[in-house]
Amino acid sequence: MTKHSAIDAKIAAARVETQTRLDALKVQEVTLLNQTVATHAAREQAAADYLFKGSVVFGGLKPELISRPTLVMGQSIQQTAAQLPPATAAAQAAAFKALQTELDETKVSTEALRAQYEQELGKARADGEAKAKALVDLKAKADAIDAERVTVLTKARETDAALQDAKDKVQDRETADARRAAEEAKSVQAMKLRFSSIVGALALLCVAGAIWSPVYKEKMGIAAVVLGLATVAIWYIQGWMIAIAVGTVIVGLVGWAAKNHYIESKAATNVFRAVQAIKDTAKEDYDRVLKPQLQQWMTVYDKKTGKNVPDHAAIAHVDERLRQAGDL
Repeated sequence: MTKHSAIDAKIAAARVETQTRLDALKVQEVTLLNQTVATHAAREQAAADYLFKGSVVFGGLKPELISRPTLVMGQSIQQTAAQLPPATAAAQAAAFKALQTELDETKVSTEALRAQYEQELGKARADGEAKAKALVDLKAKADAIDAERVTVLTKARETDAALQDAKDKVQDRETADARRAAEEAKSVQAMKLRFSSIVGALALLCVAGAIWSPVYKEKMGIAAVVLGLATVAIWYIQGWMIAIAVGTVIVGLVGWAAKNHYIESKAATNVFRAVQAIKDTAKEDYDRVLKPQLQQWMTVYDKKTGKNVPDHAAIAHVDERLRQAGDL
């Protein structure tokens, strides 16, 4: 049977497992966030490095030589540069070195410069697309982590609810068991009271027998002591012990009574046979001595007439004993 403590242990273990998985997801999420920030920073830095050359060229133009389209283009370059970090020292050095050639038509022709720029633009686009794809992948991974977190929390709630339901059932069962145990304890108390009353009454009867009975005074006294002790012991032992003790006493008393009844019956039968033998061998003496005494004792009091009348049941009992013994 599942116990309350076992379910509590399962609930604690499930919560620890859930927290462990959430912590692992948190670590993954932080890693993805750092990668995302680094990718954005790399894009901004690359843009700032690319923009530095144009900013330097525009800043070096004489105002009277700046056409309106060039002014618009320069404004856009400067505004964009204001939103980006400064170009790296390496990028600035490379830009100044490249301008020494790119601005001198004697060193590179316009057509060659166009071809160079087209090639460099292709590389910049490929790099930008790679960074954009990396950001999309990072976003997908972050979304997957969010979805897994929802799954973990949903499963944790379901598991916790199921275990709590099982815990409530165990609590209900334990409450029912406790109530049943209390009822059984009350029933045992009632049974002890009944047994104590019965055994106590028997003890009192034995005490009365030990005082007023003409026979078996000593045995009655012993029985009174035993039953008196049993009456007290009932309140300090378990129910099965009481049943065994009382059963043993009752069996002992029944055996004792049966033994004494056998002895008394045998002795009475022997007396009956002796009287019958006298009647058969010395009838005159029997009629003169025993018969009057037997007639006096073998009587019962008749309430209607107020006289003693023959006890026919006792006489029939004696005759039956003699027939069983073969004397009649």
